[in-house]
Amino acid sequence: MLKLFFHHSRENRCSVNALAGAIENLPGVAAVFPKTPAEMEQALRTCGPGPCAAAFSFFTFQKEETAALVKKLRKAAPGAYFIAGGRTPAARRMRRWRWVSTTR
Repeated sequence: MLKLFFHHSRENRCSVNALAGAIENLPGVAAVFPKTPAEMEQALRTCGPGPCAAAFSFFTFQKEETAALVKKLRKAAPGAYFIAGGRTPAARRMRRWRWVSTTR
């Protein structure tokens, strides 16, 4: 069972809500939607055995804030996968970010 922690920030509540129904119905995925960075960190600390992932949907103007949060969260859950994306005109530039890949 994959434990998926999808950051549900105030700024991105619409994109998360659009994905939540699909995510919650994926077989083999237990989804949680922490709303604050502190809740996200606490959730990731509960990963334990088995795969877990942190997911982020964000706008380009949030990239620095999101990068800082991911850096902090990697320390809380070094074995977690980190997935990020979003609908943005800068999407092509986002591919250069190695930390958004689905690899560890």
